[in-house]
Amino acid sequence: KRSGARISATWPMVSSARRVRASVVTTPLTWGCQASLIRRMRTASAYAESPPGGETIESADAMGKLLSAPKILRMMDRPPLPRKLMIYYGLPHLTHAVVTLPMALFIPAFYADDLGLPLAGVGTAIAASRILDIFIDPLVGTWSDRMASRWGRRKPWIALGTPLLMLSAWRIFAPPVEASLFYLFVWASLLFLAFTLVDLPHKAWGAELSTDYVERTRVAAWREGFGAFGQVLFLAALSAMGFLGYADNRSQLMAIAAIIVASLPPLVGLALAKVPEFPAEDLKGERHAGWRALRLVLHNEAFLRTLATLVLLGAAVMIQATLHKLVLTHVVGQPELFAPMILAENLVSLAAVPVWMNLS
Repeated sequence: KRSGARISATWPMVSSARRVRASVVTTPLTWGCQASLIRRMRTASAYAESPPGGETIESADAMGKLLSAPKILRMMDRPPLPRKLMIYYGLPHLTHAVVTLPMALFIPAFYADDLGLPLAGVGTAIAASRILDIFIDPLVGTWSDRMASRWGRRKPWIALGTPLLMLSAWRIFAPPVEASLFYLFVWASLLFLAFTLVDLPHKAWGAELSTDYVERTRVAAWREGFGAFGQVLFLAALSAMGFLGYADNRSQLMAIAAIIVASLPPLVGLALAKVPEFPAEDLKGERHAGWRALRLVLHNEAFLRTLATLVLLGAAVMIQATLHKLVLTHVVGQPELFAPMILAENLVSLAAVPVWMNLS
């Protein structure tokens, strides 16, 4: 139908005794909203077929009461997200995805080769700064969840973390000649702290933009798509700099710092201004926190398998990324190939995504 048309749908519900027909829902819908409503109706229908407590639905009146419960209504009360809103939400990840990438690709080689610091010390300083995340990340996540302000729960953290992220990125990527290991540790710690303040609330914000499963997937896809595109643009810029004769570490790191400082304010500002933050859902039932919640997580075998996979994957990627520049410089003797090779690797990885999606 064209915009403004009406759609009528009935929900066939299954009880232990017989199939009953719920009330007909007639809602004016635009063409782009119909698929989202149908998905929400199916979700509500599935919930009604297996209601909490296992009670039996024997009448249309009982079915009506169940469908009017707050949990069902929350599935239907938000309009579908327009594509423009998802784009505004994903824009900051153009730069977010670039911020931490040089910490593995450039920083170890730059601080060791150009600044003359011991490579083992550089690795220790960066590792020590990451260990702090073990304690900082859960605190930031908890404080963000519990925060109540007129601007919402997520936006204040992003606004607070963005200036610190810009400052710490500049100090790390454009250090003075006399920079020490302590200097690297302090500013790397602040960089990862700022990234936590920005990245954790941003991803939680995206998950809360919709209660629809498919729509949430689209939101995450836009965000990660912008991140992948940002990395490709970043590596393409470095390749162009190398082609023009600016292949040294300091020049390329200065360019990275300038890109981060110049792009973050407008991208983050657009997201904060254009994308709403919905009130937190009031979830009923027993709450788990602290060590009790951690014990529940550690008894989840699927989670533990996923965690082990991510740890191994992360370690492999970091080892490869850290050694890439060093091997090209000291073994191959062609450091100018670094950016084009990483760019080609990213393009091949992106091209292979549909293959792995089909296999999975």
